[in-house]
Amino acid sequence: MDTLFYQLIFHAKTKRWCQLLEIIEENEHTLSQKLIDQTQVARRTILNDVKEIKTYFGDTIQLTGDEKGYHFSFRNPTGFYKKKQALL
Repeated sequence: MDTLFYQLIFHAKTKRWCQLLEIIEENEHTLSQKLIDQTQVARRTILNDVKEIKTYFGDTIQLTGDEKGYHFSFRNPTGFYKKKQALL
């Protein structure tokens, strides 16, 4: 997503979630440091957001990992994209 899209999102958490999801979706395996570097937020914020993302998307995704990095895969892509659109 381009920067114009992010400027149109007003809620900071939604913006972060979209940024995190973009990075995670592009890379099946993602290091936490990459998420921190690209979103410019603290490690603790990333950990909390990932936990909330896992809860929000439920069984539509598999997102495993810890403070070092994450592995992402789709379980139900259609359900995932519906929930993602609902965020906006």
